[in-house]
Amino acid sequence: MTSESPDGINVIKVVEKGETALFFPSTVRVKYRDKYIERIVKNDGKNLDDSNVTISWKNDAEATITLYGEEQNPDVIKFNAEDSIPLELGEFDKKQTNAEEFIPFKIVHDGQSSFTFKTSDSPGLVNIIEFREVIPSIESGLSATVHIYYGKRGSVLEKYIEYIPSDMYAPDNFKIEWKNDEQVKIDVMRENEKGEIYIEESIEIDSNE
Repeated sequence: MTSESPDGINVIKVVEKGETALFFPSTVRVKYRDKYIERIVKNDGKNLDDSNVTISWKNDAEATITLYGEEQNPDVIKFNAEDSIPLELGEFDKKQTNAEEFIPFKIVHDGQSSFTFKTSDSPGLVNIIEFREVIPSIESGLSATVHIYYGKRGSVLEKYIEYIPSDMYAPDNFKIEWKNDEQVKIDVMRENEKGEIYIEESIEIDSNE
């Protein structure tokens, strides 16, 4: 998508990098002149189109860019052209103004914060565990992790145990066995090259702790 400011002074471009593999997120680059920011959009493995982005201009210098995906909350980015170095500045002027500090994009809501992909209730419907995939922004350089939240059903879940995947996974990789309403065991199941199923890791959770 290409969007011009009301008087055509500034232009923002949003492009999808490459093609999306099955069930994998897309990488999106939001560009302004020689500046850009990259974001991840989880869209159930589907390629993106114009319906996955909106650009709303406040004036010729300011805009709000919103990225949408079927498996995430909206990703909201604020744009301000005044935070970029004008093209007419010479190389000497750019060095004097410390070019790396001029970034026109600011993330105000990170839609990648978490995505729930599996839940399980205790036998007596007292407690619940919730599996959330946590995807940091590209800028952080960190990999996705899984946070297993636990607590009373209907409450705001705050406690969690972090699991760092060794490879790709699906909800079926997590085998859940409740011992009672407070204690649960989670086995991370994997398959080796011979097709044999094995337990890669076991996670114990006690809701009372």
